[in-house]
Amino acid sequence: MNHEKKERPAWVKPVGVIQIALALYSAIDVARQNEFNKGSKALWLPVVLFINFLGPIAYFAIGKKK
Repeated sequence: MNHEKKERPAWVKPVGVIQIALALYSAIDVARQNEFNKGSKALWLPVVLFINFLGPIAYFAIGKKK
């Protein structure tokens, strides 16, 4: 058995940190909102938490009430 550990490219960790930060920021924003352009908290919270990058971007582009 080969137990060598493969190294990840250097960009993987920063991208992961950005993804987590964006998801948390979006989730907090969703929790604080009372009105949305489209959808509801029940829709947007799982979207921003579980759809990497695209979920938070979609929320800020079409869901968040300006």
